[in-house]
Amino acid sequence: MEIEITVKNGDQTLAFPVESGETDYSSLLNIIPNLQNASESDRKAFCDLLLKSGDIEKRAKAVEFIDGLPWEDDEVRGLVNDGYMEVLNVLVTTERFRSIANLAEIENILTKEIIFDPSNSQYEWLGEPEEYQIYDSRANIASYCAYFEGVTDSEIAKLVIKQCPDQDFVLLELARGSTACKEVLNQLAVHKNEEISEAAKGRLNEIEEFD
Repeated sequence: MEIEITVKNGDQTLAFPVESGETDYSSLLNIIPNLQNASESDRKAFCDLLLKSGDIEKRAKAVEFIDGLPWEDDEVRGLVNDGYMEVLNVLVTTERFRSIANLAEIENILTKEIIFDPSNSQYEWLGEPEEYQIYDSRANIASYCAYFEGVTDSEIAKLVIKQCPDQDFVLLELARGSTACKEVLNQLAVHKNEEISEAAKGRLNEIEEFD
């Protein structure tokens, strides 16, 4: 049996053949970007539709495919304006965003009041709210600050220290992440939080080994 799901966007109609049993919307989100019979432009158009959705999970799913679809720089940058952690956390891990992000955009994410949707089914297994922090976009920026192409590792590390001085979970990711900024690591090495200080010392030792 052949099943086809049709998605309409204004005057544009997108038709996608799917396997029997894959007709619910959640399954469709997972298979659309990989459909061999769908053109790149159609897959991009479908993701554009998802980004307009009021559903956070659908927007986050669309952002997952930035690296594989022809997004314009302005489109990628515009996603910084989404205030939800689920969306921003995916955005900052994409190669596309990290290749074009500037310091102002990174600071925007670090300083904005990020909203978390506790009703999101993917977090049902989590316990207390503080456990959500491991999914925070700020922690991901701190951890992968050496992977941004248009901003130096040191610039991001110093910005994290400045904007997130009391957020230990962010500083911990900075201390044990990819940064090679000795100035920042030396500050973290004397942090009152022992986990942060030990992680920073360990990172400094790693750097010394490769110098």
